[in-house]
Amino acid sequence: LVARLRTGGAREYGIRAPSNRQVIVDVRNIAEPELVQMLVSLQGRIGFHRVDEDSDLLARAHAGLAPEEQQEIELVQNAGLGASWRASDPARLRALVTRVAASAELPGRSIAIGENNGASDAYVVFSSPELDNAAIATVEVRHEPDRPADLLITWTKSAASKWTALTQTCLKKRIAIILDGNVISAPIVQEKISEPSA
Repeated sequence: LVARLRTGGAREYGIRAPSNRQVIVDVRNIAEPELVQMLVSLQGRIGFHRVDEDSDLLARAHAGLAPEEQQEIELVQNAGLGASWRASDPARLRALVTRVAASAELPGRSIAIGENNGASDAYVVFSSPELDNAAIATVEVRHEPDRPADLLITWTKSAASKWTALTQTCLKKRIAIILDGNVISAPIVQEKISEPSA
């Protein structure tokens, strides 16, 4: 939603969810409110992608960066989780990722970026999502006082078994949740999930 607001030229906005049926977006000082309305109302494209924990692409690419670029981009390596990049400047991270992706061979994979808590992260993910919009039966917004709103995604019957298999395959590994081309979360799967919801 924030990315869509920014695409529409909104720089000052507030988002709140007063109930589980509404989200209110306050937008100020925009030249084209109809454009923002259209962008916000579009259905998002979501994908649940496996992160390639075995790829050393980002570690190798980081070693090839100029010293000043290495200072801007932190190489994050966690045992068993592969490498990711972290930066405080999202535009700079995107520029370096674009440069690396253009020169690297990534058959069946891509580099995905997301912003989280003021930092941007880049991951090597498998290009084809394991689950996408077609796998979703319903989405419910759950809102509790003093907490950010949560989305409860319920899978279709056929997708529920795929979700269980995916969480089994990705045990102690990351699954990147990509919305409209941006990683919104990349949680580490702690256990096989057999419930039909995420």
